Amino acid sequence: MKRESFVNKNYILMILINTLYTLAMGFATTHLTVHGTTELGMSMTLFGSISSAYSILCLVMRPVSGSLVSKLNPKGVLAVSLGIATLSYLAFAVSGNVAMFILAQIIRGIGFGMVGTCLPALVSKSVPRARYSQALGIYMTIPMITGIVSPSIIVACKDSFGYAFVCVIAAVCAVLAIVFTCMLKFDKTQEEAAPDEKKKKEKNAFRLGDVFAVECWPIVLANIFCGICFTSIMMNLLVFDEAIGLGVFAAWMSVYNGCNIFTRGLGGIVADKIGNKKTLLVCMICLAAGLSIFAFTENYFLYLAAAVIYALGHGGFQAPMIAACVEAVEPERAGVASGTMYMGADFGAIVAGTIVGILVDNVGYHSTYAVTAGCAVAAFFIILLFYRARKTEEDKTVQPEAAK
Repeated sequence: MKRESFVNKNYILMILINTLYTLAMGFATTHLTVHGTTELGMSMTLFGSISSAYSILCLVMRPVSGSLVSKLNPKGVLAVSLGIATLSYLAFAVSGNVAMFILAQIIRGIGFGMVGTCLPALVSKSVPRARYSQALGIYMTIPMITGIVSPSIIVACKDSFGYAFVCVIAAVCAVLAIVFTCMLKFDKTQEEAAPDEKKKKEKNAFRLGDVFAVECWPIVLANIFCGICFTSIMMNLLVFDEAIGLGVFAAWMSVYNGCNIFTRGLGGIVADKIGNKKTLLVCMICLAAGLSIFAFTENYFLYLAAAVIYALGHGGFQAPMIAACVEAVEPERAGVASGTMYMGADFGAIVAGTIVGILVDNVGYHSTYAVTAGCAVAAFFIILLFYRARKTEEDKTVQPEAAK
């Protein structure tokens, strides 16, 4: 029987929307740290605190926007969310003082939290449910291809025309994404055609397990440390590069984004062969190794090697980390488990925004990366000591048969 294709008008539009939004974020945020600290004179501690507040806003807006998407027209919610993001980019373009910068970050936090929730929800409405995983993988990969060349373009535009110009380009990309959003057309589902039944389900008593999978705590805790590692790279790499004068940032980002095209799929393939736990442990080692290169060296080619190593770790742990959380709960709570996993990264970003800024101001960049490499080591031991894979019903039946 021929499988139903997931390639259709809505799906192609969603890829274009995601690609444009990814480009918009790249143009607006690549030089965010430089603009805040160098051009506006903020300390890294203040900048880090603002980044933490931004992460908190993102975390708050995810459940809010999720509720809006389920109750209102999701296309309309996405258009409004992209509109808020556009407003933030324009605010950054005119952020000539710290107060305006903070306002722009607040608006960006609201927009990012909403868009991030809306996009996957609309992808699920665009493709057959049976093909969702494959469709989502391709949908996530294509914007990464643009990330191979976009950092060099963004840096060149900033150097030639200034920060306000790249923020305006970001706003233009977001407006184009809104135009494509308005072109989406969705048929009403059976669930939407029977709202009374849906309302009855929404009246069910609230349970903590409906929003948080406690069973996943080792993975969530490990992901908090992974979030600290990721934030320390993305928040400081450009400023660090300019401070030591290597000029490696654009090349590093291109290599990193290029590797990320493959590492997510590779992590899933390896996990299928050797298991989630072993794969996660290898990935934590890669994270620690990549950060250690920043901590103890100042070599152009070693930093490019660090881009590959770090991408193997960060991209590689995505699929097995989600799978580890999902297998820890009942099948009907798989969505709760994956959402719980991402909360770890959110909290890691919140913590890192302040802690990393304080470390940079007080002990310098190299020591900061040494500390964050230690965070990767901490994640390694959390997974090693506390994570236990939950045996499925299939596993329980295979073992007795093997013993015969």
